[in-house]
Amino acid sequence: MEKSGQQNQFTRSSSVSGDERGKVKITRAGLVLGLMLGIALCSTLGAFTPVPSGDTTPPVISNVTVVYDSSIIITWETHEISDSLVKWGRQSGHYTLQKSDANPVLFHSIRLEDLREDGTYYFVVMSTDPSGNVAETPEHRFMLTTAPQPSNSNWIESFLLLLILFFILSTISVVILSFVIYKYKERAETLKLKTAELTQRVEDFKKIRAKVLSKSGLEEVQEIRAQVVPEAEKAGEEEKEHGTELKAQPEKAEEEEKKEKEHGTELKAQVEKAEEEKKEIRAKVDLETERVVKELRAIKAKLVSEVKASERERTGSKTALSIDRIRDVIREKRTTLAIRYIGNPTSPSQEQRVLSEQPLTKHLFADGDVLDKVERKLVLSMKAPTFKVYVLPQNESTVKDFELENGLLKMTTEAVWIIGRASLKRIAGEDIVQVEQLRRSIYQGTEYGALAIEYLDEAGTETDVRSTVVITKGNTTEVLLQHLQELVDAYNLKEHLSEPENRILSLMHAGGLDLSPSKLALTAQALQLSEEGLMNHLERLSEQGVIDLANQTVNKKGIKYLLALSKIPRSGVSG
Repeated sequence: MEKSGQQNQFTRSSSVSGDERGKVKITRAGLVLGLMLGIALCSTLGAFTPVPSGDTTPPVISNVTVVYDSSIIITWETHEISDSLVKWGRQSGHYTLQKSDANPVLFHSIRLEDLREDGTYYFVVMSTDPSGNVAETPEHRFMLTTAPQPSNSNWIESFLLLLILFFILSTISVVILSFVIYKYKERAETLKLKTAELTQRVEDFKKIRAKVLSKSGLEEVQEIRAQVVPEAEKAGEEEKEHGTELKAQPEKAEEEEKKEKEHGTELKAQVEKAEEEKKEIRAKVDLETERVVKELRAIKAKLVSEVKASERERTGSKTALSIDRIRDVIREKRTTLAIRYIGNPTSPSQEQRVLSEQPLTKHLFADGDVLDKVERKLVLSMKAPTFKVYVLPQNESTVKDFELENGLLKMTTEAVWIIGRASLKRIAGEDIVQVEQLRRSIYQGTEYGALAIEYLDEAGTETDVRSTVVITKGNTTEVLLQHLQELVDAYNLKEHLSEPENRILSLMHAGGLDLSPSKLALTAQALQLSEEGLMNHLERLSEQGVIDLANQTVNKKGIKYLLALSKIPRSGVSG
């Protein structure tokens, strides 16, 4: 792989796609609402003033690269999020084609398709940031020696498959046909032999008939009769003897039947005796079974009693849960409320004391309106740092002519609750992106400060960045800001990642990182890493909890790191 700007013959490399599927959709609806709240407050208090953006610096473009796969891919980087545009043509300074991507990203990728002609191509890349500042690179070029051709392997494989199928069907047809012909010939030979035999019998009959009808033939018939009659008389005597034997057989059968009846009577007596023994054994088994069941029930009752006593000793009563032990309240569903609490701290043994410090969870199931009241009461009763704040009413859809209402902000090591007159909002610590202090103002001799809390909000399959604003009096702003920042730092990445890891994280977040076995080597080459080095970086990112390596997705900690990274200016070298 070579940097564009030099004329080279490119070989196959990574197919890093510019597809932005799966990217987190970052909206600023909540932040806009907070800014509008601040402007409205300024109009009421007469002291807040808007802050102009003042961004006149165009994006810095660096690492312009050409990758040859099934088509040409142009990639580059910018120090701030901006869109993507590539113009190209066959003549220097004359660009007849262009392709763009309006998604604001740090790592850009545009695929040039339908390059059918070989030769030298000239191109420039452009990026425009959200403030409208445009950056354009000098002219680059690349040499295309062999245009990508569609593979002919599919129709060749189909032809070979059809040829093999035709050969198999032909072989089966020949075998079946040969078997049918063989059976037909065999049956024809059999019919031929039977026909010859019948013909011979007919001829013999004709000869006998001719002899009978002739004079000499009549004498032969008398001789035959003289031979046949004695044989018939002999057969009659044999048949009489056989009849006598048959007559004696029923008497013998009656004797055998009598013996079988006697044997059956003996067998019946043995069966009745066996049934009586079986009943006695069953009665003994039933008694033994009943005794064992009673013993097992007694053992079970004893174990259940011991388990209940141990559970009461470890966690206290099931019906009584001290407010001091509640650490978090989570609304999992409309009809389900999860309460996280710490076990009984008075456990005597060291092991039980350690177990008691681990959070336990208790679920409440009830109607949604009932759980709303229970949740609000539990949150208000929790022992946690509490601050008085001003919040926007829940039912206000616009900040025009609104009135702020008194509220509370509660904090634990796991979440923040913003409590209004009729509203209750929980923001988990792991979801908070950043906390920013807005302008301060003095109204009727009292100083006010506003804090904007940006957090991740999962809506369906996407994750948005939303913002909520709270207003405090006097020095409460600094104290609340310090507590919120400590909560944010507890769930953020503790160290900066290396440049290769930043690129890997950004590509995975954009859905452009292919880690399949067949593409792993090409992906590593595109990132200018070895396969082993790429896997080492991936394992380190997984250990730090910023990615899910099994599903190839970026976790909330990684998303927050990328959001923070996009706000840090980075120096780069343009191509």
